[in-house]
Amino acid sequence: MENQALGFLVLRKEATKRLCLHALQKGQASKILLLGAIGFGVFLFVIPAYALFVLFATLGLAAVSVWQALRSRDGREKIIRLLIRQRFGSEDALRTVGAGQREEVEKSIEIFSEISVKISEIARKNGRNEDLFKIFSDAERLMTLQLESAVRVGELTRVLKKIDPFRDVPRKTRRIKGDGEVESDQLLQQNIDAIRRDIAESEELVGEIGRKLETLMLQIAQLGKNTSDIVSISEFAQESSENLRRIQTVVEERRKTAEEYIAHTKAFHA
Repeated sequence: MENQALGFLVLRKEATKRLCLHALQKGQASKILLLGAIGFGVFLFVIPAYALFVLFATLGLAAVSVWQALRSRDGREKIIRLLIRQRFGSEDALRTVGAGQREEVEKSIEIFSEISVKISEIARKNGRNEDLFKIFSDAERLMTLQLESAVRVGELTRVLKKIDPFRDVPRKTRRIKGDGEVESDQLLQQNIDAIRRDIAESEELVGEIGRKLETLMLQIAQLGKNTSDIVSISEFAQESSENLRRIQTVVEERRKTAEEYIAHTKAFHA
């Protein structure tokens, strides 16, 4: 699940699975099953006629306990937040994020978690709504693009530290031995400057996506007050899609440009 898009239905299914497992392994249902197993064993040898009754009673009580766990709003909210954190906030996911962007990404993870919880609540009250699920998918994609941009900042910053031998030396002090070296140095510097611009633009994009997610969270909160407003849900879905398309285009263009710059700069450095 960590390497693919969640999608709201996948998230809800996984949350239900985790709630069931938790209830059976650590919740009230686990205690009921344990006591029931002990009772079944005792009655099987002492009063066999009652053993079957104990078995069915135990399974029935355990099933009720699991159902109550599934209906628990707090329990589902905790599981959803945990799943979002595992998807975007693991150490593997944040390992290569730029140092200055980690706090912004962490904040966005909390905001996306809140969006996911709110959408789950609305869906539970109103039932299936494709526009609502699309809002979730767009928010998830925004979160993915922000993380990708933050990772790019970290990667490009590390590249510059390795391949920019003149970063702290004024241009006029550089030793130039021949025309070929002049041209190579100029091309190298052009690519270095371009990567620096890419870093600055990616940092700006990380902040912009964070603000988009904040706005979306506030809009979803308003929907939570009037869950029957299907028109508003549809409008929000259309608006979120437009924002996503614009940002995704920017990220894809920047990714392609950055890859070209890195290849050229490494070639000249070699």
